[in-house]
Amino acid sequence: MASCLMSDAPYAPWLSDVLAMLEENKIDRICVAAPLPGGEVFTGYYHMDMMDKAVVATNIQADATLDAVCANGRRIQEA
Repeated sequence: MASCLMSDAPYAPWLSDVLAMLEENKIDRICVAAPLPGGEVFTGYYHMDMMDKAVVATNIQADATLDAVCANGRRIQEA
């Protein structure tokens, strides 16, 4: 198992909170997605089947849609 020290990373407090929540909820599967500098996206899965991936993808898409609506609410109302 790899070990790394990331306490100086800007996302360290957030990731610590996420890991604590995962442990509290006894999560048995997880996915990670992160944009890479070259424009690709890293994806990693632990015990995620096809349906788990579809549900997670749908939730991420819904979050993106909500962000777009929130960013353009006035334009949407005026249309």
